[in-house]
Amino acid sequence: MEIIAKIAGSSLAALLLIGWVGASHALGASNDTGSAKAILQKDEFVPSGYCHQKLPAINVNTLAGDHPDLNQTEIIDFSGPCNQDPLGTGQVTDQKRADSDKQSH
Repeated sequence: MEIIAKIAGSSLAALLLIGWVGASHALGASNDTGSAKAILQKDEFVPSGYCHQKLPAINVNTLAGDHPDLNQTEIIDFSGPCNQDPLGTGQVTDQKRADSDKQSH
C-alpha cells in the first residue's frame, strides 16, 4: 500500500510540473526569477513558490561567525520556498543543526 501511495504522489508531482511548464510556456513566462547568483539550480514546481534548488553549503568554519561563507564544493539538495537565500538565517540555522547532529553521532 505504501508503494502505491509513493507512486501516486510522484505521478501527481509530475503532472503538476508538466502542466505548469506547459502553461508558463504558453503564456510566455520567463525562467529568470532574479534569484541569488549563488543558487546552482532552481526548478519551480508550482506557481505558489515551491522549488527544488541546489544550493552551495555554508563553510562549517564560518557557521558560528557573523559572516558565513559559501563552500562551493559541498552542495545541498533543497526543496521548499523559492525565495530561499543560501546565506539566510533559515539556511544558517538548518546547517548549524545538521553540523551539530553530525558531531553528536
